[in-house]
Amino acid sequence: MFAAVDKNKDGKIDVNELQEAMTYNILGLPPFPASTLMKAFDVDGDDIINEQEFVLLMKCTSFMNDQQKEQDQQMPTTTASGNDDDIIAKQLAERNCRPLLSCPPEQRSEIKKNILLQWHPDKQRSKSECDINFATKVMQEMQKRPEWNSA
Repeated sequence: MFAAVDKNKDGKIDVNELQEAMTYNILGLPPFPASTLMKAFDVDGDDIINEQEFVLLMKCTSFMNDQQKEQDQQMPTTTASGNDDDIIAKQLAERNCRPLLSCPPEQRSEIKKNILLQWHPDKQRSKSECDINFATKVMQEMQKRPEWNSA
């Protein structure tokens, strides 16, 4: 699957390749802006998706698809287009808050500051309403998590 998205075969997926994959629904994800996915899954911050990050993306995709199937079975008459954002926001909140579970207390504020800088709506590289609204959802989900609020 990585090779199908890595069109120029350089071993990396850039935002344009990711956008093409989203346009043609190669990944089976709802239509998110590629910049949002890039930001969410580019763990090392180098503005490309490497194979390890792609595996994480695919695992989340699989989880989201399973969640969607479960929701569809429970509520077959409702449409789930708005739920996709919520599921992804919750998964990203969990992933971003995970370091707070095991960090020393003196590092908590620095980790939270870095997370805030990454997801705060005012700090988004893209100023599109879609990206800002999604970043807001992720922030709200993180603030609901017990590891975010614990001392």
